[in-house]
Amino acid sequence: RACSHDERDESWSRRVESWTRRDEVRQEEMKAGQEEMRTGLEKKMEAGRERMEQDQEEIKDLIRGGKEEMRAHVECQVEGIKDHVDRNRKNGK
Repeated sequence: RACSHDERDESWSRRVESWTRRDEVRQEEMKAGQEEMRTGLEKKMEAGRERMEQDQEEIKDLIRGGKEEMRAHVECQVEGIKDHVDRNRKNGK
């Protein structure tokens, strides 16, 4: 049996609709996947930023501690020098 022109057009239209629907579904799936990736990346970036801030604070604390140790060491050395000078003055040297 031969198909009429209308039947062929209708069959073709159904196929095009099916392809279009599949294409739309794939695009929606891709968009959802991209959004999921973007969300994951944003979370990783935020976690990385927070870790970097923590590391910076640790470094600042280490620097502060090092400065305090150096200041205490210098003060101790200065006191030692003052004592040495005072002893030499008393002894007439």
